[in-house]
Order: sequence, then structure tokens, then C-alpha cells
Amino acid sequence: MRTYPDLRMRAIHEAFGEAVQAADEQRYDEALSRFTKLRSTLTSLGITSAHLLHDLAIAADNLGRLEEAFQLMIDSLRIDPLAPNAQHSFDVIVRRIRLYLRDAVASDESIPRLHALLTRTAEADVDAHLSMARHLVFRGELEKAEALLSAVTLTAPASRDAWLAAANVARLRGDPLKAAELEAQAAAQALVDVPYGVRDPDPN
Repeated sequence: MRTYPDLRMRAIHEAFGEAVQAADEQRYDEALSRFTKLRSTLTSLGITSAHLLHDLAIAADNLGRLEEAFQLMIDSLRIDPLAPNAQHSFDVIVRRIRLYLRDAVASDESIPRLHALLTRTAEADVDAHLSMARHLVFRGELEKAEALLSAVTLTAPASRDAWLAAANVARLRGDPLKAAELEAQAAAQALVDVPYGVRDPDPN
């Protein structure tokens, strides 16, 4: 049986075990509260635990607190970027944020924050950018939406949805000619009968 020269560490290990048990039993509110209290205790002792941050992130993720979960997982990976469990959990949280953005209504005020999190870590996919573009259109920021969609069609030219979104913005900005050109690009992508819309490289 382990001995503890510093009895504070015994209390910390016991508290951590109780928090883990709460998480294992899917009592995530309680788990998050216990992990958060334990983090404060460790901080007061000058201790940082990548594992604790990872478990905090998982509890937050299961409560739908996506922004908090993402940041906690980043904090954990900063301490130990090679931890396999943290790498896997990071991928899970990123996927959950992408799916949330894909289905979010344009008026959702969390879109810019979630999009920024993914963009800063190079994890934003086409759907995430399209969600942000829809939000910008909702806010009437058509110039910003146009700039974003221009970048998306440049880096992901096979995305028919990106071309159509860009066409919609062009039409809203009163440029039907440009809208028609962008719609033609979208139609061209629909004719590409290859996996994921990826053509062979142009030999010229």
C-alpha cells in the first residue's frame, strides 16, 4: 500500500478517485465540480496535471460545454502533447464542435467563438467555415462573408456548397453576374464523377 510523506497528497488522490468515480457513473455535473475543486487545490500547491485537465475536459464535453472542453483539452496537450488518450479526446471534441457548427442556426451567437477555436488550431473544415459565413450573412456583414467564402472556394474548390454559398452572398450584394458565375462553378463540381470531387492533376 502506498504511503504519503505529505498527507495532502493522500487527500488529493482520494478526491481524485471520487471525481473519477462520479465521471464513470456519468454524474458529470458532480464530476466537473470535483475536478474543478481539485484543480484549485493543485494550483495552490504549485502542481499542474495534464491528466486532471483531460478528465475535466471530458466532463465538460459530456455536459455540452464545448468551448470549455476544447480549451481544457488544449491546456492538457500543452503539458503532454504525446498523451494518446488526450490526442483521441481532442479529436472527439473537435468532431463534436464541427457537427455542432454544421447544424447550428445562423443566429447562434456561439458560432464565431467556436469557429475561432477551430481556426486557431487549424481544425476548421469547410462546414465550419460555411456556418461562420451564414452567421456573417445573418449579421449583415456581407463583405466579410464574401471574403471568407472566397478563401474557402480557393482552398476547397471541390466544395459545391461553398460555391453556392458564395453565389448567394454575391446576389445579396447586388451582383447577379458574379452570382451566376459562382453558380456555374457549383454546377461544374456536380459533374465531377470521381470520389470526393477530386479531379486528376491538370497536365498543363
